[in-house]
Formats: sequence, C-alpha cells, structure tokens
Amino acid sequence: MEATAIPLQPLHLGALHPVEALAMAVLALGPFVILAVVVTIVSRRDRRADAAARGGAPGKGADGGQATREELAPRDDTSSTTTDTAAPHSVQQ
Repeated sequence: MEATAIPLQPLHLGALHPVEALAMAVLALGPFVILAVVVTIVSRRDRRADAAARGGAPGKGADGGQATREELAPRDDTSSTTTDTAAPHSVQQ
C-alpha cells in the first residue's frame, strides 16, 4: 500500500479586512466600555441619592456653601469605643 499525501491547508488566511478589524475591536473592547459607562451612571445616581437623603446637593455644605471635609467624608455608624467583653472561646472553657 502506498501512502497518499493529503494536501494541507494554511491555518492563517491573511490579514483582516479593515471592517473585520473594526468588528474584532468592537467585540473585544465593547463590553468593557459598556461596563465603564454603567458603573459611572450608577455611581452618580447613588451619590445623588445619598446627598438627597442627607438633605443637600452633592458637594454643597449644610448652609448651601462649599462642603467641608467632614461633611463629604463617609459616615461610620460603628462606634470605636464599644468593645466586646466576651472572652475568646478557648478562655471560656
């Protein structure tokens, strides 16, 4: 029996057409651009909602002037003065 040579096809078909290159870029980068836009819109909406809940516009102080650092700083509802008086589990035994 004689082995017959199977013709090989090239794996690379050449450079992409400019339209194909644009489509590839949109498919590769498009989801990240959309994600960045959505994150920006949602964070702006959340900041406005927080400012409205505090009773002022974002970046404005309580008296309507420029906000101070204390007014812009996030509020921490946990108190650092409270301590847990319970002993660790290994000590309680």
